[in-house]
Amino acid sequence: MKRGLKITLIVLPIILIIAGGSAVVGTLLYTKNNVSHSTGDATITSYILPSFTSYTGYIVVSVPIEIINNGLYNIVDMQISLKVYGQNFSISSLNGILLGEGVNAIAEVAKGTTYSGMLEINMTENIAVLAIQDGEMHILVETSLKLDMVLFKIGNSFTEEQIKPWDSPFGV
Repeated sequence: MKRGLKITLIVLPIILIIAGGSAVVGTLLYTKNNVSHSTGDATITSYILPSFTSYTGYIVVSVPIEIINNGLYNIVDMQISLKVYGQNFSISSLNGILLGEGVNAIAEVAKGTTYSGMLEINMTENIAVLAIQDGEMHILVETSLKLDMVLFKIGNSFTEEQIKPWDSPFGV
């Protein structure tokens, strides 16, 4: 066999593998850079009533979220979690405590589309303390997703934080 043919048979597959790998990496980077998110301003709604010995009611934290998939691959296995922690309360043990948590799982966001939704959690556990103390609510929105590249999936995640004042309706 001629030497030129041997070199071609060795070099050509190497070039094809490098070109194919570069194309996969390039489309992956393009997609990761073209998947974005936005988290709107959180709102806190409360309905708390004094009862004979304590307080009853609920506190709802709502956060609008949008995931924009302008990439080349579908998004799969997306989970969005909303967590609310207490902070800067003057006299209680609510500082650093998880006040409420919720998770929303979305099956798929097709390429070229946008997911828009509202995350909401209803907090009722610490109503008696929240009814009488001012502080802040540390709101954490975490999004994890995978880019479906047919043969394998690549993970990506986003995190947003907001601090909202909590003005207790029956503060002392």
